[in-house]
Amino acid sequence: MSFMVTDIEKKSGYDPLESGRYDATLHCIIALERQKTVWEGKETVKTRVLMIFEIPSIERSLSDGTKAPALQSYEITWSASMKGNCLGVINAITHDSHTEESLYDFITNEDSIKSLLGKPCVVDVTKKLNKKGNMANYVNGILELDVRLPQPVPHREPFIFTAKSPDLEIFKQKLLPWTRDKLMSAVNSDEFPKELHKAYRDIKEQEAASSGNQLV
Repeated sequence: MSFMVTDIEKKSGYDPLESGRYDATLHCIIALERQKTVWEGKETVKTRVLMIFEIPSIERSLSDGTKAPALQSYEITWSASMKGNCLGVINAITHDSHTEESLYDFITNEDSIKSLLGKPCVVDVTKKLNKKGNMANYVNGILELDVRLPQPVPHREPFIFTAKSPDLEIFKQKLLPWTRDKLMSAVNSDEFPKELHKAYRDIKEQEAASSGNQLV
């Protein structure tokens, strides 16, 4: 089964990747907290996580004139279920075969989660039309990268972002607007610290002011 990527390349002004398998490293993990989603035709609430991978074989020109590896995102349900996509991702990056119990221990341990950052893997991507008629990427899965092959290394500094203990500089500087919006629309956003809500309000006010100035 294919899983839709929240397409950061498209929203950043780049064309989606061509279909294929790409050697990659895990750039960041962003906890999207409790999100409404549809599972087997029914609306439900699940803990969602956005993982973003660097793909060194595809280079992008940045606005400051420098170049960096392409980024590909993959949103998953953060769960110890043996049927979920979280299991495949963790197994692929750690080269392990988790049981439900060991997977639960892993995804609830901060040090274990941090150990994933910068690790190599393979991202299996399909490029096709989405429901809006635009070309977009779908991630079929995250696969192991054979340890006998050349191993990619991170270009950007990897990071983790969690709303419960937020790094406000990461929130302001490294999260894209649509990521911030989705995070702050979480079902449990009322549990987030006051300083995070204030930072978000400040950003939205700046965006509104900037938009107003462009219309003048």
